[in-house]
Amino acid sequence: MTLRGLSIPLFAVFVVVVAVAFGPAVPGVALSSPQSYEPASGSVAVSVSTMPEGLTLERNGFGSGTYELQSSTVETNVSSVSGNPLVVYDVQIPGLEYNKETYRILSPDVTGNLTIRATSDTIQPNQVTEESYAATVTVLVRSDAGSRVVATRNVTVEVDG
Repeated sequence: MTLRGLSIPLFAVFVVVVAVAFGPAVPGVALSSPQSYEPASGSVAVSVSTMPEGLTLERNGFGSGTYELQSSTVETNVSSVSGNPLVVYDVQIPGLEYNKETYRILSPDVTGNLTIRATSDTIQPNQVTEESYAATVTVLVRSDAGSRVVATRNVTVEVDG
């Protein structure tokens, strides 16, 4: 079968070559308009109203024996957002060699109360050898001005099960 003198396989090769030639593989040449979205750009004013007082590791009930770090939240108040700054909720448990960041990318239409919930995460049972662990929870902002800590708290992680 032909398409105006070109076979369909040859036409398909031609389309792929054109797509690669004018795609992102060629710097400065794009068929679509560039996006102005840059995470961790701009600025924001952030205050923290609530941080967790403690965290819990619970034994997973599905027979795997893993522990689950229960999701916790921080309550913040954001204002004066420009660009797309990040608000980051960081949980560090040095005794488990654990560090997890949960972040929210903001836009100028975001103002007022903002809740950030840390995602639940599993930890292998061979890592959990104590009844509790010291941890640090931190809220920070990443923007044009770099990274700055808004609030930090030392907490205890209790092991259940």
